[in-house]
Amino acid sequence: MMERYQKAMGRIHAPADTKKKLLGSAARPRRSRAAKLLPVAACLLVLVASCAVWVLTETGASLLPVGSSYDEIYDTWYAQREDRLSILGGGGIAGEGDGDTYGDTTIMGGVSSSPSFDYSASDPKDYYETHSQTEGVKESDRQKTNGKFLWRIDGKTLYTYRLAGEDSELVSDLPLPEEAGFGSEMFLLEGRLAVITRCYKVPGLRFKAYTRVYLYDLDAATGIPVLAEVFTQSGYYQDSRILGDTLYIVTDHNGYVGVPEEGEEIPPETYIPTVGKGATERALKPEEIYLTRDIPMGRVGLWFSVVSAIDLKGKEILSARAILGSSYTLYASTENLYLFAHADGTKTKVFRFAMAGEDTALTGSCQVKGTLLNQFAADEQDGCLRLATSVSRSIWIHEEHFSGQFNCVYVLDEDLQIRGALEKIQPEERIYSVRFSGDLCYLVTFQQIDPLFAIDLSDPSEPKILSELKVTGFSSYLYEYGEGLLLGFGVEGTENGSLTGQKLSMFDASDPEAVTEITSLKVSDDWGILYDHKKLMISEEQGLIGIPLDGYQLYTYDREAKEFVLLGHYELLGNDVRGLYAGKYCYVTSTMGLIAIDLESYEVVAEIDLTV
Repeated sequence: MMERYQKAMGRIHAPADTKKKLLGSAARPRRSRAAKLLPVAACLLVLVASCAVWVLTETGASLLPVGSSYDEIYDTWYAQREDRLSILGGGGIAGEGDGDTYGDTTIMGGVSSSPSFDYSASDPKDYYETHSQTEGVKESDRQKTNGKFLWRIDGKTLYTYRLAGEDSELVSDLPLPEEAGFGSEMFLLEGRLAVITRCYKVPGLRFKAYTRVYLYDLDAATGIPVLAEVFTQSGYYQDSRILGDTLYIVTDHNGYVGVPEEGEEIPPETYIPTVGKGATERALKPEEIYLTRDIPMGRVGLWFSVVSAIDLKGKEILSARAILGSSYTLYASTENLYLFAHADGTKTKVFRFAMAGEDTALTGSCQVKGTLLNQFAADEQDGCLRLATSVSRSIWIHEEHFSGQFNCVYVLDEDLQIRGALEKIQPEERIYSVRFSGDLCYLVTFQQIDPLFAIDLSDPSEPKILSELKVTGFSSYLYEYGEGLLLGFGVEGTENGSLTGQKLSMFDASDPEAVTEITSLKVSDDWGILYDHKKLMISEEQGLIGIPLDGYQLYTYDREAKEFVLLGHYELLGNDVRGLYAGKYCYVTSTMGLIAIDLESYEVVAEIDLTV
């Protein structure tokens, strides 16, 4: 078998010391299945040598291989965990110093029936919906409303409020099923509520995380949820989206296999991801798992990123896929779901899945320099994926050495090949917020002073910076507030970079070549960054900006006076304060209750205390 391994190595273009180490590691006995490991490793290396899947190539998108067996999946992880080397040598940026134009950016390769639901009591445009990054793609939140009722998940309880201004009331406080764990987020569809929970099991001495989706039918008269179905997916909940009636949910599964003792067998059921409906559960098949390389695997954890598609109308799991290795954020267009995974601290792997319901297959994969801040650092337009990344650590670009930090903007074509790029943006700073808007990208970096960049992407092959505005502090969230205006929420600072509190900023972006700050207002002495943008309520149509700071603050922006105006400041007990409007009222909830605010007088007209 070693002879086959050596022959496979002979077809690999890699440094001699790398080949020597790989051959040495193959010769080391690792466990009782070592006899199986060598042929698997040999086959893997043959695959490396003969297929563009593993080889970084300049042409055409190729797909990652799927597992042929559970043993192959385990051995692929085990080999990476042991060697921590790139198959092609060095473990650094592939292509560095070789004249490659953009560096490492090449392809790697018991159920109730749904009642009829009457929404006629409320104009569908007369209530607040969770802001979605992509039009047509719904995002989850801890509370949802249809204008008539408000549902909120806290811990192990699902609350239902009837919204009626001063006559608002708590309708029900429904405990989640015992095995549900803790509520995380929810989606509202017509007549149905999908509640996502996080739960944990400790079978024997092994710790396992699960994500569950509880699908409720909603009583038309009372809004009270009635459990209809439950779906289970192994792993820590990362994020989710809904397109049509299909829920796409992503979890990070850790098999926690540990380091096997000599002679110990590792059953697949201890590390392979699972999905299930009701009381049934199944492990993903080897052919549903894509093999990857250069992704952090953990010393004791065999990580997978799991993507499943659930038909919430038909109450069925349509498909499930996984990639070997964990991911750290996602972005969804109306056609594709992108997962982003750390590679080695200086790179991000991009995995593109089809949002096609019954077929969530991987359709492409690539890697770029840097890491994404969050979901807003990615966007898709006209078939091109646009990314904004921050790079840290020592790195080579165009035969020039850099250390520290800088930022990049990439435009990838339909084959996930680089079409255009801006690199080395604002050295020694990192990205704090991003907003893509049509052919523009607004980018905020920070060290002492906040530069707000306007970047032109109208020619995908030649991105260019149109303007750079320097202001104190920085914006951690950017929002298009009507035509020509850009709202920023973030942290105020001094000229030397000291942070002094949180602020609202309004920018005039009508001329991208000369973006200006119209006004800013400090709203709190607390300078902590608000990481959950869904806690903000922003509606330019209603002229409302709700901020969960020091209780709850309600503002509007006066376009004529060009200033923010405080409408009301309200004290609330409890945590996780969130607001929304419905009709003529604003409703603010926390873990301890709800208040109703009249949007004409801005007075509190109702208060529901859950502690009484």
